[in-house]
Amino acid sequence: MKHLKQFFLFLLLASFTVTQAKERVVQLPFYAASTAGTSMEIRQIVLSDTATVFFIETYYKPKNWIRIAEDSYLITNDGKKYPIRSSVDISLGEELYMPESGTASFQLIFPPLPASTREVSFTEGDDPGSFQLWGIRLDGKPFDKFVQQQKKNSKEQPALDQPVIRSGNAVLTGKILHYPKQMHTKLNAHKYDFILNNWDEIEIPVADDGTFRTEIPLIYPVKLTSSHILPAHNIPIFLTPGTETSVTINLPEITRSGSRLLKEMPSLGEKLAFSGKNAALNEEINKHPEWVTPLFETREEMMKMLEDVASMNVEEYKAYILERYENRLRKIDTFTGISEALRRLKTQDLRIETALILVQAQDVLIYARQLASQSESGNASPEEAKIILPDNYYAFIKDFLPNDPIGLYSDNYGNCVQWLAKQQNLPTAPLNISEILGSNQGFIFDLMAMQELAAPIVDYKLISDEALDKAHAINPAFGDLLTAKNNELKAKIEANKKTTGYRMHTDDIKNIPPEELFAAITQSYKGKVVFIDFWATWCGPCMNAMKQAAKVKEEMEAKGVIFLYLTNETSPMAKWQNTIPDIKGEHFRMSGQQWNELSKSFSIQGIPFYLILNKQGDIIYTSTGFMGEDKMREVLNGAVMEN
Repeated sequence: MKHLKQFFLFLLLASFTVTQAKERVVQLPFYAASTAGTSMEIRQIVLSDTATVFFIETYYKPKNWIRIAEDSYLITNDGKKYPIRSSVDISLGEELYMPESGTASFQLIFPPLPASTREVSFTEGDDPGSFQLWGIRLDGKPFDKFVQQQKKNSKEQPALDQPVIRSGNAVLTGKILHYPKQMHTKLNAHKYDFILNNWDEIEIPVADDGTFRTEIPLIYPVKLTSSHILPAHNIPIFLTPGTETSVTINLPEITRSGSRLLKEMPSLGEKLAFSGKNAALNEEINKHPEWVTPLFETREEMMKMLEDVASMNVEEYKAYILERYENRLRKIDTFTGISEALRRLKTQDLRIETALILVQAQDVLIYARQLASQSESGNASPEEAKIILPDNYYAFIKDFLPNDPIGLYSDNYGNCVQWLAKQQNLPTAPLNISEILGSNQGFIFDLMAMQELAAPIVDYKLISDEALDKAHAINPAFGDLLTAKNNELKAKIEANKKTTGYRMHTDDIKNIPPEELFAAITQSYKGKVVFIDFWATWCGPCMNAMKQAAKVKEEMEAKGVIFLYLTNETSPMAKWQNTIPDIKGEHFRMSGQQWNELSKSFSIQGIPFYLILNKQGDIIYTSTGFMGEDKMREVLNGAVMEN
């Protein structure tokens, strides 16, 4: 019997040993990319023949919540999906509120993976705001270290070439290293249009092998900022017409260096490598993101400035801004190892930003005083005393704003020139920029003329042939650019004539008293859940929010939710009429008096602003700024489900 007991004990131990042998633990696995940034990371993965367990660490704001979708899954490189089974210390589909520490741990449990699996990705789905971790290595090894094969000439120095205004395509090519093909991403980039004074968005498709190529029509050098490869990681790239620039993006190193858990691991090589035109400048500006010196780095700094200047006169305001400029300039002087080209660029950026905020003095001071008045009394001051600028106020322009195309390297240049043009056209005490610059010739004057000729495009109006001829006379490249934009607008207007799914309301509301307008607009939708969006055609955050909300909007339209879009006369009629065909719903363009009444009624401090009404017409939710897809879906679903 004793031998029999020893035999069974041997079998039990052997069985336990076999079970243990089938369990494999991967500590701090490397992964190629994450949409979660540092808010969700993997401490370890336990793989066995019964389950795959992810041990997750989360870092988020205390008292805010995160949620893991019930339909989350793992996906292998062959496209096979492994749906989530269960979880520990977090309930799937429910909100987990973060403790005061801002950290939490939980486990996500999936089916077992084939033993041959070396890489897997985690995703909650295709929503832009969902958690996704791509290219998670299961072999416990780091990615190969990136070594640049074709090094640029070691003697090459970053340079700011003198811009030449000419038409030509800038070619951008590149490769994203260790790109997981299931990522199905694209590079979202933007560049500033100095003539129309707006941001152009550019989508660059990425092939399954991580390569990409695009051609961008230009007439002057631009800084293209590529984003959305990873959260909060932007890649500025200077491009020149008629040339090619190439970039290699080391995705695993960008992820590792930004990770809380992996950042102490050895480097996987340079994050970015450039070749072709502007290679040295692009490498330097991306290698040293700390060499950024805006006049105001954060929103808190900007708000502190508004608080400080609220009681100042114009001369005190100017001295305040110039003192801040000198402090920032001294910071640039402390940068060591910086090339002369980049030092010149950073100095120019700072000068032009300073010029812009000085040119905007009257508007800034009025806004600052309104904020201070509202803070003290609870209401914004209805009218401000007129702010008069002294005769020599604009003397700084000659030293701060280059009358030369070199200014095009700085994003604020076109905006600053446009503000100067506005000051020239003031009915009282207009600015005489020719007198300040000592000339009526130069690039500032050419750009002002081009911006004036292009103004109809901004308001969705076609440019006349006479104006196009004037543009060609200033510079053939200018003329070609405006002709191309004019043709694009013609095509857009014709396409809009065939678009359905939206309705405009202008004449039918213009005679409704402001205090009766909201009831008049909403009364016909009683019995329906209503989503109301206060917006404007010039409001970038408004347009971005509409893109973010698109998927939830489609879901809710199918459930009978009504979408109303309210704007006012600051949205030019033609531009409004040609923007809303892409925005399905009921559109109302009201007078300034009507808008002010609604702003007062709902305490609207900025846009986008949202109201959600239940089926009884009661307001159940308000938000300044987009509330996010999850909250939008939650509130609307709850309202739809109510009887």
